Amino acid sequence: MEHEIFLAYVAGIMDGEGCFRIEKKRPNAAQKSIKYTMMITLQMGEKAVMDHIASHLEITPLFINLQQWKYKDNQPRRPAYRIQLFSKRAADFIRLILPYLVGKKEQARLCLEFNDLISSQVKLKRKFTESELAIRDDYYERVTLLKHI
Repeated sequence: MEHEIFLAYVAGIMDGEGCFRIEKKRPNAAQKSIKYTMMITLQMGEKAVMDHIASHLEITPLFINLQQWKYKDNQPRRPAYRIQLFSKRAADFIRLILPYLVGKKEQARLCLEFNDLISSQVKLKRKFTESELAIRDDYYERVTLLKHI
């Protein structure tokens, strides 16, 4: 029961502060094709909350120093902490909190579906076909559109 309460707590935080996305990177000299990666990000200034979540996930939150950026009134921003999960680790996390998500449930569901689709395909060092790219791009666009609703 305690674990389910924790998952509901984290889902609530992810609904408010989290980000579910599919990142799209253009090819470079080492890559033959556009690269799509599913990722989850949670960033906030509350260190105790981030440490609590990270300890349950067995990861270390990344300290982000936002002091170099100023607010409009020239006051420095307070430090922030970030947790980022990619691909399989992100998919495992989504599976845990999906039943408890409300506002970002569809984004999370699409990200999970996308990750399951691409992880089931053979990973070859080749250029993706137009059909494979179109499917990936469709997921990318659908998740991106949900962020603007």
